[in-house]
Amino acid sequence: MCADKNLQKGLDNSSVNKRDILIVLLVAIGFFTYFILTTESDYRYFPRGDARVYTLMTLHFDDPGAVGEKLPLMYSQRLFPPMVGFLLARTELRARQNEVKAIATKDDTQEIEAIPLNRVVLTSWLVSNFIAYLLQLFFLVLIVAYLNGSVAVRFFMLVIYSMWFLSARLYVNWAQMPDPWAFTFLLSAAYFMMKRRSAGFLISILLGIMSKELLLFLVPAYVWRLLSGERTRSTYVTAFVVSLLPAALFIILRAYPYFPSEISTPNVPNATDYSTRLVGRLSDYMVLLTYHYKSRLIIGPRYLLDTLIIPFGVFSGLSFFLAWHVRDTWRVFKRHLYWTPYLVLTALVGLNVDRYIFYIFPVVIIVSTEVLERNYRGKGFYYVMLFIAALTAFTQDIFAFVSEASGVSLKHQLEIAGILRPELARDFRILMGVGAIVAFTGFFVINRVLLARQRVAPRT
Repeated sequence: MCADKNLQKGLDNSSVNKRDILIVLLVAIGFFTYFILTTESDYRYFPRGDARVYTLMTLHFDDPGAVGEKLPLMYSQRLFPPMVGFLLARTELRARQNEVKAIATKDDTQEIEAIPLNRVVLTSWLVSNFIAYLLQLFFLVLIVAYLNGSVAVRFFMLVIYSMWFLSARLYVNWAQMPDPWAFTFLLSAAYFMMKRRSAGFLISILLGIMSKELLLFLVPAYVWRLLSGERTRSTYVTAFVVSLLPAALFIILRAYPYFPSEISTPNVPNATDYSTRLVGRLSDYMVLLTYHYKSRLIIGPRYLLDTLIIPFGVFSGLSFFLAWHVRDTWRVFKRHLYWTPYLVLTALVGLNVDRYIFYIFPVVIIVSTEVLERNYRGKGFYYVMLFIAALTAFTQDIFAFVSEASGVSLKHQLEIAGILRPELARDFRILMGVGAIVAFTGFFVINRVLLARQRVAPRT
């Protein structure tokens, strides 16, 4: 009878119902509204940096030949987000067709006359980012439900994810960026990978590549996952197709760009100092990585310190939680070893371009869900979740009313802060040190004092 009840509980937990959908809507609307009200966009009047390219792509998505200069190929491959932005703004852009034609280069987006159009593009991207964020939460619930996470853990993970600076807040500040849709397809691909659903995974990856090429790193992870099950002829055929099509799409997008494009190294000063013959048509990626590593090493020994604290700064409360439960974290992760290729490849990129380390967040969510469910119940369950949420709010500065978002934006890239704003990088390191002291003291108190009687052996 007990076994039947446990089985039924597992079946109930693995399903998503109307209550979960309502929770997703409430969390999405609540957090996005809060960030809109408290975070002033850097792009309020003019797009900056990468956003100038994505603004041009949005304005001229229906007529790519109207772009008056060659765009960095690395950016022009990311077609899906500007396509959504264009579709959402299509009516107004067509009504201003003559104004749109006058904005043909990145420099044109900085002219006073471009402000009205930029507001149109900014609004469409904010709406697009909200849709992407809503879908992220939906797939997040599906993943936690697949792991038999309780209702409390589902809500908790939605809240924690939304509190992370890089999940939603940065893309209210920096709206014209492709990452929100990349996160959506990353989560959907993660869900279909866990369930070994090849069609869903392949669609997610193909659309994901057109948002951020980092999602290519998921392909070897999926092949590992697929071949770890029953191996038949059809399994090998599927693995071959899943391996081939994303790579083929990536090559096609680079060989036949939709917008006038060239291989260049955006955001890299003195790019001519670096050889463009490193890896042929992949030289832009290799030059960018080389530049970031060299620029970080120039800073000195702080490079190693920054590398160690980046995951704690990005994932804050959950990073400290997993570090406290390091043995159980490893035991849980061993059941998800198929993520290893993705983690290794993403870390090679993310530990020098700090924002990209966030792309490992599905693994953090998956492992944290299981470690939390395995180790706590009753009051202890809620003590720990409440403490992690408070720690996340503290380290992510979640309740600050930001008047100058540019200072906050640098927090996601310490290699930039270390050069341009050394005092911000120093403050970030201090924050992580204080966060570690608070975190481990708190977990010690919760586990050794408050939960002395409630804590039980890990669940199976």
